[in-house]
Amino acid sequence: MTTRGRATQQGTAPGVRNYPEQGAAAHQGALPSQQGSPEPLQQREQHVGASGYHVIHPNEDRRNRVQAVARTEMEALERYREAHRPGPINLAPRRLGGNVSEYEARQQQQIGLRQSKYQQQLKREDYKKKQKEAEEAEIQKMKAIQREKANMLEQKRRQQEIQRRGTFEEDRYQVNNAFLTRLEMLIKPEMCNLPFHIEFYGLFIPE
Repeated sequence: MTTRGRATQQGTAPGVRNYPEQGAAAHQGALPSQQGSPEPLQQREQHVGASGYHVIHPNEDRRNRVQAVARTEMEALERYREAHRPGPINLAPRRLGGNVSEYEARQQQQIGLRQSKYQQQLKREDYKKKQKEAEEAEIQKMKAIQREKANMLEQKRRQQEIQRRGTFEEDRYQVNNAFLTRLEMLIKPEMCNLPFHIEFYGLFIPE
């Protein structure tokens, strides 16, 4: 018989070694709170079965303490609920639907529905009217701005035209004076007493 077969007959899983003394010592070192427990050592030691897992018994003292705390908290919660439970609601009995018949109630409902539709229509029309007025005001504002710009451009154009005419008149006056000066120098003394007409560049000189 092989070693594996002997280990299986002894109740130990293959590849798992059973160290009861070391396992108990490690268990006692990992849980120091269990050292003062009155439980016998045989109930707290590790057990290794054929499947190879360890079974550790629970700590009865710790479980009892946790359960006691839970019971205390639940009792406190129940007392709080009892202390803050709402009282009974007492309402005077009355007839359902009021003092109005079914026919009158339906008529009132239809009237209210028609009025609500009419009010919604009025609200929509009012909204459209306000929106149109706002758009019209915006258009008028833009027109006023453009009109002001056009007036400023027209005023600027008129000022430029006045300046241009003033410059033209000044140049024309200088040209006429120069022409008259040359003409007076060229006219003979004997012809000064004779009437004559001269037209030159729009000039008209009487006698």
